[in-house]
Amino acid sequence: MNRKNNLIREIFLRMQKAGKSVSETAQTLGVKRQTVYNWQKLNESNLLIEPSKNTRKPPPKLEEFKKYVEEQEHAFEFNKEIATAFNTTKSTIQRWRQRLDFTRKKAKTTYKEADSELKKNSKKI
Repeated sequence: MNRKNNLIREIFLRMQKAGKSVSETAQTLGVKRQTVYNWQKLNESNLLIEPSKNTRKPPPKLEEFKKYVEEQEHAFEFNKEIATAFNTTKSTIQRWRQRLDFTRKKAKTTYKEADSELKKNSKKI
């Protein structure tokens, strides 16, 4: 909250104590009447507290994702399958992969032996 908003709210508190109407208060402060009603719902101590700036979800648990993907049985799962396991979207899984420098490249050879050997030794996903 910037200083101007805090001053407006202090003036609002003074006007409330003076018994001014909602319409008069809103017009004087240059805000909508609904804003004044919302401020009235808050008590005096909560009105002047700065609102939380972090309204987003906490950052993803990349370490948990990394352990999950590095396991042999989950190494070659598709993003959609991993997304259902983590209860998120495919695009989020792709972003996590990019963050951890994991790729989805598979073996280009058609030999079963080379493919199985690559799955055992490869860290590429």
